[in-house]
Formats: sequence, C-alpha cells, structure tokens
Amino acid sequence: MAMEIKPKFKAWLINSHESTRTQLVELTPDDLPLGEVTVKVEYSTINYKDAAAISGSGQIIRIDKCVPGIDFAGTVISCANGAFQPGDAVIGGGQQIGEARYGGLAEYVRAPVAALVPMPAGMDSAQAMKFGTAGLTAGLSMEWLEATGKLHKPADILVTSVGGGVGGFSAALVGSFGHNLHAVTRPAKHDYAMSFGAKSVIDRATFSADNKALSEARWDAGIDTAGGPVLAALLSQLKSNAVATCCGITAGAALNTTVMPFILRGVCLQGINSAEVPAQRRSEVWAMLLKHTSVLEQVGIQEIPIEEVARGANDLIQGKILGRLLVKIAA
Repeated sequence: MAMEIKPKFKAWLINSHESTRTQLVELTPDDLPLGEVTVKVEYSTINYKDAAAISGSGQIIRIDKCVPGIDFAGTVISCANGAFQPGDAVIGGGQQIGEARYGGLAEYVRAPVAALVPMPAGMDSAQAMKFGTAGLTAGLSMEWLEATGKLHKPADILVTSVGGGVGGFSAALVGSFGHNLHAVTRPAKHDYAMSFGAKSVIDRATFSADNKALSEARWDAGIDTAGGPVLAALLSQLKSNAVATCCGITAGAALNTTVMPFILRGVCLQGINSAEVPAQRRSEVWAMLLKHTSVLEQVGIQEIPIEEVARGANDLIQGKILGRLLVKIAA
C-alpha cells in the first residue's frame, strides 16, 4: 500500500517576522517546500546548532521561515528520481537541512537525494539519531586521526568540551578505538568525563588560560569541539608530529595562536565539517558507528517528545544537558 502524508502534521516552525519566533504548528503537505525525496520522520535530535536556531541565540536560519533540525531518520514515502524506494529507511543531514531547507523537527520532511544515505543494516532510526550529527562528526574526527598513521596504541588523546554531544561521542570513541582518553570540561561535568574512563580531566577555564606559543608537549592527538582559546591551548600542548581535528566554536570562532606548533613541532590540524561530507563517505562512517553502538550506553541520552523541543533547546543552550537529546517524532 502506498504511503501518504497526513492532511495535517506537527512541525516546529521558525518565523523571523513573528513576535513568537518559534512555534509548534500544524502544516499541510502543500506547506512543504519542493524536494526530491519525501520522508516520514521517526526520530530527530537537538544539536547545539538547532538549539541556537530555536532560541534565537545564533544566526543559523538563512530563510524567512524554516523548520529546524539538522538531522533526522525515517522512512521514504516517495522519491522523484528513483534513487530511493518507498519504505526505504534513511538518515538525513547536510545540504543546509534545518538552515536553508526545512529540517527534521517535523513529522515529514522533503530533502534532496544528496542529503540522504541508506540506513545501515542492523541499525534503526532511534540508534541513528542517538548518534546523529554529533556521532557522525566524532566518527569523522576519530577516523581521520587513525588514517594519518601517526597514532601508536594506546595514544594519549585529548578531547575538549566532553560535556557536549560531539565531545561525549569523541570521548567514547577514543576508548572504543583502544586509546587513552584525556578530557577538558567544566567542573560540573567532571564526573561525566570520568565515566568514559578518562585518565585525566582538566578544568576548561584553567586549560584555556594557557596562552603560551608552546607549552609542555603532552598529547599525541586531540579532538577539539570548542574552538577559540581552548583550541589554541590544545595546539600549544601537542607533541611533535601530533595530529588534531577541530569542529566547534562554543568557546569562540577567533583563533589567537602562533605558527610555532606547526613549524617547530610539525603538528597537523584538520577541520571537520560533517555537513559537506559526500554521501558515500557518510555511509562509510555510519557503517563504522554501527560497529561501535556500545558507546551509546556511555553517552547520556534523554528522549523527549516533539512537544518538548523548545524546552530541550533552552536547556541545551544553558548547559543543563549532558550528552544528547533524542526527539521522538512519530507517534
């Protein structure tokens, strides 16, 4: 039997011209913008970027009206070019979903084919969104570090902002890949960082205060999810020929550092942008994450219904959330 969109369905809508900027509304199929694939959403998440968009604390949304939600998982209803078949399970993200295209915090979404990858066999929508963009980003970071061939086992790897989604998954994957985890986080999240088996936990404020061009060489590799002075401090503490990735700006977008770590220690820094990763590469990382689903037990995951998205976004912005917010969309 062919699947159809309900006459009316729930969606969070951001309207930059309304006094009440973000509301849970009912949309009709005609309200959905054009797109190659229509998906019935089963689960989505609230990432930091989503929370910033919903709360209005960040300039995330690029169109007058938009459904937030930069990732989602669900079932294909229809596909204009046959790349997917009705009933296919898919994971969506990237391609400006939730920013310049309607996103996943709705019961239905229309998306370009390039934004979707097939669900790995053995993974379901809930598991996929427990990982979400945060898990994908952490997976890309961990695999890049491994691909350099510069990590002995066990390597001492520093992960910053372990209290967040990307930081939490990065911390879990460091251990799952057989390395020694060292963590940077706020004092209130010290126990959370220790729950990943961290060999050491450093207070973020103390760590950020290290503004030397070169400090004591301590780390074989690093995964930075904060940016700003946190990333600058990480670079100054990397060992010779060490490698690091960066993917976040919660501590600031400006990077005030010197070339000394690069030219005197030969360190390498790689930026990670999961939104621009080709579908084939995303599929490869999702397949890797399927082998590491045990880390889902380590990363705190709170499931909420679609009706509680605004509250969840506000809690995330205020730093009250440890780990991940999973949003159940389908009734």
